[in-house]
Amino acid sequence: MPDPSPRLHAVGESEPRRPRARRPGLAVILIAVYGLCFAAALWWMRGAAARAHASKNDGDAPPAAGDSRSAPTREQLLSGAGLDPRARPEYARRLATDCCDCGCDLTLHDCLVGDQKCVRSAQIAQKIWSGSK
Repeated sequence: MPDPSPRLHAVGESEPRRPRARRPGLAVILIAVYGLCFAAALWWMRGAAARAHASKNDGDAPPAAGDSRSAPTREQLLSGAGLDPRARPEYARRLATDCCDCGCDLTLHDCLVGDQKCVRSAQIAQKIWSGSK
């Protein structure tokens, strides 16, 4: 009687096994494609966030030097120089608790100290400083 299933073949002890070609299966290929897409999305989102942060800081111009009101320097903003001594504790509390909106997720004080290129922290601190006078 002929074998009804030509693909199935019983291998005896004396017959050597035929080597199989080892290639990645469909699941392995799909997981690799998914991983590449995920990595590309993370790379794109990181670049978009950096571009947004850069454009936000570039669009904000510091106060003009010839302004009739003299703008306080970063050192004056950090120390509270020129403020009424009774207003300094509230000003210092606001610097320590309010966050900078430049995207750095730091407090105004930390952003003023650590990021010399950020103009947003100086502008926000100047608004608080002007309101405390």
